[in-house]
Amino acid sequence: MEHIHIPPLYCPFEPRVSQHVQIVQDHTQGWVQHFRLLKDETARHFAAARMGWLVARCYPTATVGELLLLADWLTWLFIVDDLFSEGAMSQHPKQMKFIMNEFIVTLYGISEDFKKPLTEALHDLWSRTTQEATASWQARFKRHLVANYFAGTCWEADNRAQGRVPGVDTYIENRQSSSGMLMGIDFIDFVERISFPSTLRLSDDFQAILRMTNNIVCWANDIVSLRKEIEHHDVNNLVLVLQHTYQLPLQDAVNVTSEMIERETKDFLLAEQRLITHFPLFEAQLQSYTAALRALIRGNLDWSLETARYLQKESTAGK
Repeated sequence: MEHIHIPPLYCPFEPRVSQHVQIVQDHTQGWVQHFRLLKDETARHFAAARMGWLVARCYPTATVGELLLLADWLTWLFIVDDLFSEGAMSQHPKQMKFIMNEFIVTLYGISEDFKKPLTEALHDLWSRTTQEATASWQARFKRHLVANYFAGTCWEADNRAQGRVPGVDTYIENRQSSSGMLMGIDFIDFVERISFPSTLRLSDDFQAILRMTNNIVCWANDIVSLRKEIEHHDVNNLVLVLQHTYQLPLQDAVNVTSEMIERETKDFLLAEQRLITHFPLFEAQLQSYTAALRALIRGNLDWSLETARYLQKESTAGK
């Protein structure tokens, strides 16, 4: 692969990290071992991925108990993502759907026949989650996991199988589902205990800021994980989509993606102000919520640049 320079990624938000980070890191290592989710070699690589730091950066206001649960959730999601995006199964959506169905019947309590470690681990996660989450939050999370993440993951597998590079707009829309970021945003509601009325939550302004958050995180991840995707012959990456669509040199496609992140982040800042202007009665709650979105954006970026998961030889902090 040709040498690629990662430009400084625009992120004007202050880094934050929970003081409980080491507790979370140690716990998640034990949780993975308890459910036998990784073999020895992958377990060592997982330790270097620093999942505890991801959660501590993205949800700095969470309690210790919340951080432990969220770290286990994100660990499970990353292991599932690797299962579906790498290796032989990555190009076989039908095989993926068979495994996804096992997850779905477990999630909905249809079956407790845990034949696989990942299924047993999911049961543990959902049992712990339902003790704390509201019924409406549970319904939204399950919808985002099944109708969005699982469906988006199958779409990506079909792209790999067909050798099909999607168009830019199509990719951006589907990436918002396949990334799992919808669940990551759900965790903000879980941690902050903020409940907005449907008139606010379903408003164009609120939905726009959620899409911007999703896009910023996904596009930054596509830059940082580019080497990993190229090595696995994966077409599902915004840099590669831009390169293919506009016949750009790879470095130019990286730079365009970086510029898109900067524009989207500046639009995010404007969207914050619009939300407060249109919903002044919820100013305090919206400020807390958008602060949590900022932490999610910054936390993902900082973790992506420090983790061994993407094996980047070169990294730069957000400016």
